[in-house]
Amino acid sequence: MTKEAAQPSEVELKYAIDDLAKVQESVGGDQVAGLRAGDWRELQLEDIYFDTRDGRLQMAGWTARIRANGESVLLTLKSTSPNESNNGLHTRFEMEGPATNILNPGTWPESDAKTKLDELTAGEPLRERFRIKQVRCERDLSSRTGRAVLSIDEVTYHKGNRVLGNGHVLEVELRRGKPDLLEPVAAALMSAGGLRPELRSKESTAAALLEKGAKPPKKKPRLVAGKAPGITQHDSLAEAGRKVLRFHLAKMLAKEEGTRLGQDIEALHAVRVATRRMRAAWRVFDGAFRRGRERRYVAELRRVARALGAVRDLDVLLEGAALYVESLPQDEKVAIAPLFDDWRAKREAARAGLVALLDSPWYQKFVDDYISFTTTEEAGTRSVCAVEPQTVRDTAGSRIVAAYERVRAYDRVMPWADIETLHALRIEGKRLRYTLEFFKEALPPQAADLIGWVTELQDELGMMHDADVAADLSRAFLLERAARLSPASTHSVAVFLRSRQRERDRRRGTARRVWRRIVGPTFRRTLGRVLGGI
Repeated sequence: MTKEAAQPSEVELKYAIDDLAKVQESVGGDQVAGLRAGDWRELQLEDIYFDTRDGRLQMAGWTARIRANGESVLLTLKSTSPNESNNGLHTRFEMEGPATNILNPGTWPESDAKTKLDELTAGEPLRERFRIKQVRCERDLSSRTGRAVLSIDEVTYHKGNRVLGNGHVLEVELRRGKPDLLEPVAAALMSAGGLRPELRSKESTAAALLEKGAKPPKKKPRLVAGKAPGITQHDSLAEAGRKVLRFHLAKMLAKEEGTRLGQDIEALHAVRVATRRMRAAWRVFDGAFRRGRERRYVAELRRVARALGAVRDLDVLLEGAALYVESLPQDEKVAIAPLFDDWRAKREAARAGLVALLDSPWYQKFVDDYISFTTTEEAGTRSVCAVEPQTVRDTAGSRIVAAYERVRAYDRVMPWADIETLHALRIEGKRLRYTLEFFKEALPPQAADLIGWVTELQDELGMMHDADVAADLSRAFLLERAARLSPASTHSVAVFLRSRQRERDRRRGTARRVWRRIVGPTFRRTLGRVLGGI
């Protein structure tokens, strides 16, 4: 299908569809983001992607295909480095010309695209890389200033007789006018939900699926975590600590690949929790290992945790944002979209940094060294004399009591505690919870009650903290973008900010009620029975 005006660049929005029915409903009306929507039409497309045997096109930064659409065949060359924004907009150089369904440029009519192809390949024979088959439903979106084509594609990726994968993709390609025409469309699509910006082209997706299918069978995990660390009362403090560290390292490594792929935010969450618990374990088992070894591992874990946290914190905010917009009318969803688009952009930037860290030689060296430490008995252990307390039975009680005392000390300031003080309490509560969890196997069953009560307080303070962060980021966004935001967007973000402030204050009140249980007689008596049972 030829464009109405010569376009040196392809300008389009591209999204991966998660909920097809929801997306079809959002774009099925007479208008989409104020643009007139034409009738739907269906196309059957088959694309053959090709290159030379030594990959000359890819090395030069180009991708090439021939597309069969009925009786016509079209050659398309595209640059492989699209300029992408956080709302799904892709811009890249594109050339097109007529072709035949034979993978031999000598049989194709002359065109600028063919001339460029000949220049890039230097006449080398072409070979098929893979095929992409699509059932495309498309319709025109138009206004006085331009026209675009919105399509919903059912995509299947093939290599020979093998199906590599499939999925649904929504694209909106600019055919006439300026890229500004697509901005309200992007905002409306993201607000309606059911899709997410697709950062990869279909060609890149197919190449990744092909590479994944060509990889050797998945290796066995380097560490395997059981149901629990396996601590006993008679373990030395160092070996109990090593068991805990090995247990959570295995959990981290089990979700490492999922975190790298980025397809499941819970994989990243699990890795972050594992790193937090390992950092907490070094505090709980303080004194069991040589100080230099402890400082080094804590610093390395902190570096990993910061990269994980930068992504996870935004995941949490975006999950809350998704719940917030569900009940909004369409115009308010569009108005608040710039705020959440900004968060998504920050999240993608943070994720790029995380993946770079996970793929770095430093990280691989850290993991290898840490595995060796957690699987080698006596490694890094501090020497102790015979009469020094050194077993779980002799040391767990004092460590649990010390953690509880640091929490209970907040009782003196709870009536007037500000957000910063309550956040500090949340951290101390987390440390108490982890201390109880680490020693749980060596404690009486009532320890589970203590863990549950502390977790309840931690959850309330966590939700208060999340609301406070959302309010702060919304305020910063308004201050930074005030001159560029529309009045409707400014109002919508301000309303959201106030809603997060109200949620923060509500959670603060709830946390204070939960607090009474932590410092009350039932908790203390239960704690006494637990300590007496060691």
